[in-house]
Amino acid sequence: MKMKYKYIRFRKCLGYYEIISNSQGVVLGTIEWYKVWKQFCFIPKDNCIFSRSCMLDIADFLDQLQKERPYT
Repeated sequence: MKMKYKYIRFRKCLGYYEIISNSQGVVLGTIEWYKVWKQFCFIPKDNCIFSRSCMLDIADFLDQLQKERPYT
């Protein structure tokens, strides 16, 4: 699974993933399993701004996670 992208990277924690800025090392948000929708969801931190490229990287990571855990 791809965990590092050009501007962001993902760190696996207990039960969720952190999205971290490569340039500043700050947590920009998390990805967590949302059981009501039976899928992983992106939860941004307050006052974070994301470019189109970062959003595409987050979507790619979500797709990878979903393929590993489809509808469980």
